[in-house]
Amino acid sequence: MYVFFTTDHTSFKTMGRSLLAQSTDHARNFTHLYDFSRDKFINVAPVVVENGAIPGLPESSGKGVLLWGSGVYRLSDPYLAYVPLNRVEDQNSFRYYAGLNENGTTRWSTMEAEAIPLFNQGCLGELSVAWNPYLHKWLMLYNCRSPRGINFRVADSPWGPWSAPQVLFNGWRDEGYCHFMHASWLSRWCDTVNDFGRGFTWGGAYGPYMLPAFFTGDENTSTIYYVMSTWNPYQVVLMKSTLIIED
Repeated sequence: MYVFFTTDHTSFKTMGRSLLAQSTDHARNFTHLYDFSRDKFINVAPVVVENGAIPGLPESSGKGVLLWGSGVYRLSDPYLAYVPLNRVEDQNSFRYYAGLNENGTTRWSTMEAEAIPLFNQGCLGELSVAWNPYLHKWLMLYNCRSPRGINFRVADSPWGPWSAPQVLFNGWRDEGYCHFMHASWLSRWCDTVNDFGRGFTWGGAYGPYMLPAFFTGDENTSTIYYVMSTWNPYQVVLMKSTLIIED
């Protein structure tokens, strides 16, 4: 088992470094393999893929890992990396998406510094990405301050082009506040779901991590499941949303 961890929380930096660790005893113990990033891949969303199913990857056979990432916490654009699955323990085997060549083919670099943003929004921290087999789209979820809430985008290829952002979950519109997310008592008195001593602290939606094994749907519609944190109460909730592709 391989797990990416994010660490190095300080008073002036929420997250400062990601690392890769391995467990051979069902997650009872982990061995640190290497520090992965202090730059563009501090929060990451890994997906194992069949290389031959996605034209444009650095490898055309076997399995690989696509890794979407963000840098400075909640101030970042998203980036993309790739590594062959059987070489994930070799940090030098990672390749970073560096754009398209003039002939439209993908360009991959050995240098993280050459990774380019997949789109510009500058609010990403926590994110998750999954292939939706019903919509035949890549789906990205992330929390953002503008537009506020859980945003989503879709794309035909892992590197895009990605659609414009839409709000999947809004705390007021979708009845999170005053129900399972706390609204500060300085604003209104509509719930008591807050943690002890945090009555004047707002809840907030973040950390939307998809559960693609439970997706359902058809050619134009898909119901997705994901977990989401609410800050106050400091809990994780299970969510579902239905996406529809309109003609």
